[in-house]
Amino acid sequence: MADVFLWSVLVCAVLGTALTTWSSGGVGRLHPADRRELQRQQHFEHVLSLHVDAVHTPREGADGTVAGAPRVPACAVCGSVLNAS
Repeated sequence: MADVFLWSVLVCAVLGTALTTWSSGGVGRLHPADRRELQRQQHFEHVLSLHVDAVHTPREGADGTVAGAPRVPACAVCGSVLNAS
């Protein structure tokens, strides 16, 4: 009797797994609004990566000057080089 119960549980589990696998058509697909948001985010990251060199500020040294530049102090607030002229 225990063997019949075990086999029936096993068969039901296999059939349930197969039925769930074949009937779940929407799993793994994005909702159209989510797809648009993902594309928008990827486009935003792409645009930022294109302009990263243009907006990259030079590193500030320990004494407040910008590395590789003449000894002009950097702005304490934003880190940009102050206009020396």
